[in-house]
Amino acid sequence: MRSSISKRLRLRPSGSIKRGSAGRRHLMTDKPMRRKRRLRGAHSVHYNDMARIRRAMSA
Repeated sequence: MRSSISKRLRLRPSGSIKRGSAGRRHLMTDKPMRRKRRLRGAHSVHYNDMARIRRAMSA
C-alpha cells in the first residue's frame, strides 16, 4: 500500500473504504456549527472512486 494512502484511508471489513473529512484543520471558529457537525466522524469513499483507490492501495 502506498504510504500516502495508508495515512489517509482505512479498509473496512465490509470492503468499503473509510476516509476523513476535509475542511477541519484550521479556522474552525469562523465556520457555522451545522457545517462542523456534518464534518464530524468518518465517511466512506464514493463508489465512483473505489476502483482507482483500490488500484492505488494495492500498488
